[in-house]
Amino acid sequence: MKRIAITGSIGTGKSTIIKMFKKLGVPTWDADSAVHKLYRKGGRAYELLGLEFGDVILGEKEINREALGKIVLNNPDALKKLESYIHPLVAQNRQEFYNEVAPSNPPYVLVDIPLLFETKAESQFDKIIVVNCDFETQKQRVLLRPNMTEEKFLSIVAKQMPGDEKAARADFVINTSKSIEETKRKVRQIDRTLRG
Repeated sequence: MKRIAITGSIGTGKSTIIKMFKKLGVPTWDADSAVHKLYRKGGRAYELLGLEFGDVILGEKEINREALGKIVLNNPDALKKLESYIHPLVAQNRQEFYNEVAPSNPPYVLVDIPLLFETKAESQFDKIIVVNCDFETQKQRVLLRPNMTEEKFLSIVAKQMPGDEKAARADFVINTSKSIEETKRKVRQIDRTLRG
């Protein structure tokens, strides 16, 4: 079972691409969903983070991301502390996914790692897919999101490796600036190659 990482900066269309692979029957795992589960009341991170950062971050049903964000935003030590809790829990969740799908012996699994290169996790995967698009398209997409401002968008982008740099390190690149049909064609082509 090959382990394929998919990554891309905010607003490049990664979620759409992952749905396309899912439709082709590819087992997929994504870090954001794993974090959502961990942050839910009763999830592995809920109590831990409450003890570390205080009750102010404990929402009724899950961690209050906005309150947590305010604590770690401009505080590198607090961010490091948060990551020291979350990264191992996310890695454990990913391993559980591998164990779960292994008996069905799929040709490959697709693992969504938003900060793949930034966290130097490339060596854990057999191949890497990067989803990319031009900056204007990316900006337009992200600014359509609720509570998103241009300042917030630029701050997120500044923390991520530039798309072209990611693309240069990939085995496959999917450019979502093109038509949806062209994108689907590219996904089917990569799928055939990975199954081969």
